[in-house]
Amino acid sequence: MENYLKIRGARTNNLKNIDLDIPLGKIVCFCGPSGSGKSSIAFHTLFVESKRRFINSLPVQTKFFWDIPHEVDVEDIRPILPVWGLPQHNPVVGSRAAVIDLLELDKHLANYFYLNGEYNCPNHLTPLSRSSISDFIEQIIDGMGEIIHIFIPSEKFMQGQFPVRVYSEEKNEILMFENGPHSSWWEVMKFKKSKSQNIEEKLKEIFGADLYHTPFLFVDAENKKSDVKVFKSFLTCKSCDFTLKNLPTSPYQLSCTSPYAACKNCNGHGQILEFDEDKVVKKQDLSLMEGAITFLDYSRFNGQKSVFYDKCKKLSVRINLPYKKLTNVEKEIIWNGKGNFRGLKQYFNYLESKKYKQHVRIYTRSLQSERRCNECNGSRLNRSIQGLKKNGLIYRDTLNLKVDELASTVLRFGQNKDPTLRRIAFILEIAKDLGIGHLGLSRKVKTLSTSEYQRVLLVKYLSFKGSGSMFILDEPTLGLDPNVQKNLFKGLNTLKEQGNSIILVEHSEYMKKKSDLVIEIGPGAGGKGGNVVFVGKYSPKEEINIITSVVKNFRPKSKRSIEVISCANYDVNLKNISFPINALTNIAGDSGTGKSALILKSIANSLYRSKYHTNFYEDFGQVFFENMPSFESVMIFENSNSKGHGRSTVGTLTGLTPVMRKYFSRLPVSLSLGLKDGHFSPNSELGMCSTCQGSGKKVVEMNFLEDIVFTCEDCLGMKVKKIYGEITDGNFTFDQAMNSPIEDAFRKIKKTPKVIRTIELLKTLNLDYLSLDRPISSLSGGERQRVKLLSEMVKGVRNSILFFENLSFGLSQKDLLNIEVLLHGLLAGGNTIVVIDHNKFFQRISHKVMKLKRKGEIATSILS
Repeated sequence: MENYLKIRGARTNNLKNIDLDIPLGKIVCFCGPSGSGKSSIAFHTLFVESKRRFINSLPVQTKFFWDIPHEVDVEDIRPILPVWGLPQHNPVVGSRAAVIDLLELDKHLANYFYLNGEYNCPNHLTPLSRSSISDFIEQIIDGMGEIIHIFIPSEKFMQGQFPVRVYSEEKNEILMFENGPHSSWWEVMKFKKSKSQNIEEKLKEIFGADLYHTPFLFVDAENKKSDVKVFKSFLTCKSCDFTLKNLPTSPYQLSCTSPYAACKNCNGHGQILEFDEDKVVKKQDLSLMEGAITFLDYSRFNGQKSVFYDKCKKLSVRINLPYKKLTNVEKEIIWNGKGNFRGLKQYFNYLESKKYKQHVRIYTRSLQSERRCNECNGSRLNRSIQGLKKNGLIYRDTLNLKVDELASTVLRFGQNKDPTLRRIAFILEIAKDLGIGHLGLSRKVKTLSTSEYQRVLLVKYLSFKGSGSMFILDEPTLGLDPNVQKNLFKGLNTLKEQGNSIILVEHSEYMKKKSDLVIEIGPGAGGKGGNVVFVGKYSPKEEINIITSVVKNFRPKSKRSIEVISCANYDVNLKNISFPINALTNIAGDSGTGKSALILKSIANSLYRSKYHTNFYEDFGQVFFENMPSFESVMIFENSNSKGHGRSTVGTLTGLTPVMRKYFSRLPVSLSLGLKDGHFSPNSELGMCSTCQGSGKKVVEMNFLEDIVFTCEDCLGMKVKKIYGEITDGNFTFDQAMNSPIEDAFRKIKKTPKVIRTIELLKTLNLDYLSLDRPISSLSGGERQRVKLLSEMVKGVRNSILFFENLSFGLSQKDLLNIEVLLHGLLAGGNTIVVIDHNKFFQRISHKVMKLKRKGEIATSILS
C-alpha cells in the first residue's frame, strides 16, 4: 500500500483546484471555518468517489446502471480505499429501528440464543418437552390393520436391505416392482402394529437428519388405507396447551426483524398506535355541540356531525355538557358506540382503510399516540419464542435491558468462553465509553437526541474488525463532554493500530491536538474558502479573549427567575433548576445525564404546551413552574434527526426566494414574454419542469444501497423549464442566481430593508455561503438550526424564551464570536435564552451555568 493518499485538482463545490497528500494509516483532522470546504473534500470528494468506484467495479448485470454515479470534480485520487462515512446529517429512516439494531447487537444475541438457548413456555417459563416420533407414528396408524408398510419418494430411496416393492398411486396398491424405477413411492420397511415402538430408532438409524424433511407414506394393504406424513417434532408445555410447532432454522429467525420472530400484535415494532383522547378531543372544556371533538371537522366527516350528535343524544349522552364532565359510560358510547351505533370507531376504521393515501396517513398519525405493546412488552418478539432462556436470562428480557445492564449480564455469563459473547461485550464496552450506557436497547432511534444518535452510529464504526479501510467522520464529538472525547479518540486510535486510516472534520481543540496531522481549509466560508491554509501538527493558537464579552456585560432588566417546582419524569433536586429572566443560561454536564430529555423534552415542552396547547415533542409528563412570566413565544431550536421536507430550501425558509422570483419576473425580457412569479417556481404548474415535477432529479430507489440520483435531462437540474431557468439579468441566469452564494446572488439587486436585514443575519450566523436553492434536508444539524433561528429573527423575536441544543455544532471558535453578537441582540429584545451545549465558550459568557450530574443526583448551578 502507498504511504499517502494523493488528491490532485479537487474542484468540488468551492474547492480551488487543490492538491493534497494525506498520510495513510494515520488520524488526519480537517478544520477551518464553517462552510470553508472541509466536508467538500472529505465527503463530497473522497467519500463519493470511493462509492462511485465501488459501484462501477460491480458486473454490469449486478449494478444495473454501469455509468453512474457521476464522477466528482477532481483530476485524480489514488489509492481508493474501502470507505465508511459518518456525515453531519444522519436522518432516521423509518420508525421500526431501535438502539439494539443500530448497535448490531440483535444479530449477535440472536446467534447466541439460537446456539445455546433452551425453549421454555412463555406462560410458566418451564422447559418444554419434545414429542417423540413414536407418538407421532401411533397417531398415524391408529385405525389401520396389523401390517403397516412404509414408503418414501423414489428420489429419496436409500440403498439397503429393503424388499423391492413399490406403491402404485393409480392402482392404489402395493406392487412387486411392476412399474420399475418410474414409480413414485418405494418401500423401505414394513412392521407389525404391535411392535411400532421400535420403529423410531430404526428410522433414525436409516435417515439421520433427513428424518424430519422426508415425506413418508404409511400403507395398510389389507384395509386399503394410506396416509402421507412428514415427521414433526413439537415442543409442548406439560402445564398448559402451549405448543411450539416450528422451531427456528437459523439465527436470523430469532431476530426481531424476521417475520418468524416478529410479534404478531405490533408487527415487530414493540409499540402500537392508538387514537389518543387528548388528540381527538382537543377542547375538553367544551361540549360536543360546542365542538369539543375537532376530529369531526375533518372534511370527510363534517357533513355527518349532526347525525352523530343526534345518535349520541338518543343514547342518553349529554351533548351540551363539557366533555370532561361526562361519565365513563357516556364516553364509552361516544368512542365505541352502542347497538347499531358504532361511535367514533367507525370513522377511525374508515381512516385506517384509506391509509394508502399520504395525506390521510399523516392526518391519522396526528390523532394517535404510541404505547408499549402488551403482547411482547416492547421486546418486539413473537410470543412463541419469548421463553427462550440461557443462564437464567430470558431472551425477551434481554432485549429490554439498558446497555450497561446488558454489559453487566454478559460479564456474569463469562464471555471469555464464547466468541459471540466476546463480540457482544466488545461492542457494549465501546458504547459505555461513549456515554450511552443509559440507553435502553429497545428504545426507538427516532426518540434519541442528535448527540445520542451520533454516538450509537459511532459504535458501529469503532467496533469494526479489519484493516485497509478509511473512516471519514464529520463532527463525531457533537455533544460529547471532554471525558467521552478521550474515549472516542482511544477507539479511533485502536482503528488506526489495526491498519486503517481516519479522517476527521472537526472543531474540537482536543481532537485537533491529538490528531497525527491537521489540515486547515479556508480562510473564509463559501467563495472565500476552498484553499489549503495549513498542513502540519496542530499548534494551539492563542485562545480567543472573551473576558470583555458583550453577553457577559449585559445586565438583565429583571432579577426574576423561572423556578421549576416539580417534574414527573426526573428525580433531581428541582429547587436548583431555574432560569433567570432576560438572561443567558447554559446547561452542561456529562453525556447521558438527560440534559436534552429534562430541559427540552420535559421543561421546554411543557412551556410550549402551556403557550400553544399542543406538544412540541411526544408528551413527557407535566412540569410545574413558579414565577413564570407571560412569554410572547416559546421557541425550541434542536438538532433534529428528521430528514426534512424535500421541497424546503434555504431561500423558502428565509423568505428570499420569492424576492428573487419577483426580481426576474420584472426583467424586460420576462415582461415581454408575459411571465409571472410562478414561471420561476418549481412548485407552480406555470414553471415546473413536467419531466421531474420540479425536483430537478430522478431517483431510483435501491433496497440495500443508497438511492441512485439522476439529473433531469430536460431541465438539467434547474427544476423549472429550461427556457425560464436560462433567463439572465446580465450577471446571472435565474438558475445561477438560485445556486450561487446568497451574498453574491443579491450583490447587484436592489434590496428592501427586510432583505438587507436577512442577509446581515446570514453573515452573522455564518450562513451567507449557502445558496437559495440549497435543500434544507442537505444541511447539517447546526446549519438547519441556525437557518430556522434566522427565519424566526426576521419576523422579530421579543419577550420570548428560546431553547438551543448544541448551538456550537459545526462552528469554529472564531465563528462563535458572531453567535455571541446574535445572542446579545436577542437579550436586548427582552428574550430569555437557554443553551444546552458542552462548549466552554457558552460557560464563559453565560449569566448562569447549570451542570447536571447523573439522574437522581443534584443539579448544580453557578451564577456569574
